[in-house]
Amino acid sequence: MSNELIEVTAKFWIDFRSRRNKSDTIFACYYIGGNTKALWSSKSCHKGKVTMLGRVMNCLEQVFVHDGQGHPLYFQTFNGHADLGKNALRMMDTISEYLKNTTTLNQFNVNRILIMDAGGNSVKTLCELSDSGYYFITMLDSNQSNERKVKSVSGEKRYDYGDAHLVDCTVELEDSNEKGYIFETRAVQVNWDNGRTSVLITSVPEAIFSMDNVVKSYFDRRHAQELDFNDMKGSVNLHRGCGLW
Repeated sequence: MSNELIEVTAKFWIDFRSRRNKSDTIFACYYIGGNTKALWSSKSCHKGKVTMLGRVMNCLEQVFVHDGQGHPLYFQTFNGHADLGKNALRMMDTISEYLKNTTTLNQFNVNRILIMDAGGNSVKTLCELSDSGYYFITMLDSNQSNERKVKSVSGEKRYDYGDAHLVDCTVELEDSNEKGYIFETRAVQVNWDNGRTSVLITSVPEAIFSMDNVVKSYFDRRHAQELDFNDMKGSVNLHRGCGLW
């Protein structure tokens, strides 16, 4: 019953957004986000880091999927920290199948790009995304980016949508859970004019997505999804609940 509710809710919002926008392009990219909530229970539960409280304790994690304009499509609650490489992909398979059957998305060369913040970019997750047929765009934390991890540089240019200089390169990431395993992927280094540096990694090849599009797609996330979604959560007190059971 829970799975059917999630699927029906997703279908409703896809149909609703498609009728209002008269376009399927809003489903070319998906924003993936999550909230970890403390779970106060005497029962045995999975534990994880609850950032808001700053400690490891029983928790639930809600995974949200938004379309390319930041509109929430559906969410699901998991016991403990969700495995994005497994749980989110399973959710995306369901919604993608529905899109193929009811929209014209089969006309697009790229229709499944998952954009997520640095909280979900473990090497394990990135490997699973790479093998799934979905593309990803995410950012490295400051402790993940290191000049010594840059393997090659293939292009440099001025950023078309902001005050920065872009460098297209390849980086190597080491799996913290499997010593010696190296994951190699495309990266775009953003050298902002104010002296700051951001490093985005992606599996989308240059022939499909330019450096400018990679950077813009990621940083549009805050305005398109996070700000509006925070307002939505506040209006319905979603931050006070623990999700669907």
